[in-house]
Amino acid sequence: MKSKIPLWVMIVGVLLAAIGLGIGIYGYANPQEALKTINAGATANDVGIMVISARNIGMATIMILALLSKVPRLIGLVFIMRFVTEAQDLIATISGSTNGIGGVWQSVIFIGLILFAEALAIIKMNKMGNELAQQQSKK
Repeated sequence: MKSKIPLWVMIVGVLLAAIGLGIGIYGYANPQEALKTINAGATANDVGIMVISARNIGMATIMILALLSKVPRLIGLVFIMRFVTEAQDLIATISGSTNGIGGVWQSVIFIGLILFAEALAIIKMNKMGNELAQQQSKK
């Protein structure tokens, strides 16, 4: 059940995949610097950053594969995976930030925008999947 995926969904997906790959690779290559970028002043071991890096590379890879498949329900599922992960990131950012209130709000706004775009993509992909299923059942 392939369909023409809206350009904005492709753009959001590509941007999220690029951000995930960038953060993931940067975290593997230079964990202490990546940590400073993610949460200035925080302390954590390299293993923690490696886990975050691996997660981001994994999610980026799955997003790329889903987008290439052009299957709306698969793309929707990947956006759900990202939405759940980003929501947890938001909770962790709020509860564990050492950036002060300004740093927290910057993170909340950025993650909130990502969550909003992901929610829209989930709704759109679900709608497209339902429409394709209805078309298939009429055949």
